[in-house]
Amino acid sequence: LPGIWYNTISQQTIIWVANWDWGINNSTGVLSFYNNGSLVLSHARGEVYWSTGAAAGVTSPVARVLDSTNFVVTGSGGGAPTWQSFDYPTDSLLSAMKLGGNAAVEEGAMDRAAFSGIPEMKTYDMFAFRFHNSTDEEYYQFDILNNTVLSRLGLVERMVWIEGTKSWNRFWFAPKDQCDSVSPCGPFSICNTNDSPICSCVQGFKPQSP
Repeated sequence: LPGIWYNTISQQTIIWVANWDWGINNSTGVLSFYNNGSLVLSHARGEVYWSTGAAAGVTSPVARVLDSTNFVVTGSGGGAPTWQSFDYPTDSLLSAMKLGGNAAVEEGAMDRAAFSGIPEMKTYDMFAFRFHNSTDEEYYQFDILNNTVLSRLGLVERMVWIEGTKSWNRFWFAPKDQCDSVSPCGPFSICNTNDSPICSCVQGFKPQSP
């Protein structure tokens, strides 16, 4: 599996994997870089497991991992990448990564300092949050050396490496409870974690299903 992990952290923490949804179960995988700028992971028999596709308009392509942990394909003279791993995150959101483009994330409106649906973001002094909106692109970004992970439990967790204990410390996560997700009960409904069931209708409406 072509992957990227932290170099100076003793606990190996993988932050990006190319073919995370289709692994090769043995050591017969081959990663090839072609003159057209495409990275291809294939089985020794020739079966393709993962590919970036050809890089249009690039001569003498170069593949490299930047200090930001972004794995990029560019022309030999540098410039904007024709492909980058930041556009295809696995379970980690990293500093300098742009969360935008075709992605859809609902956490409330952004006021250029924090999401309105997450007011505690404004109290953090370890991060610099930014929201960029132009005719060309729209994205959310934060700046700091940390690790943000989308866990298998469906939580977004912000992690900080504690050198003294040699471990990751989770100090923020979302959603906080069942009612914190987007529209957990559907339209014209009220969500209250103190009730059982947690969903009820506003006055004048009846449940569509029990």
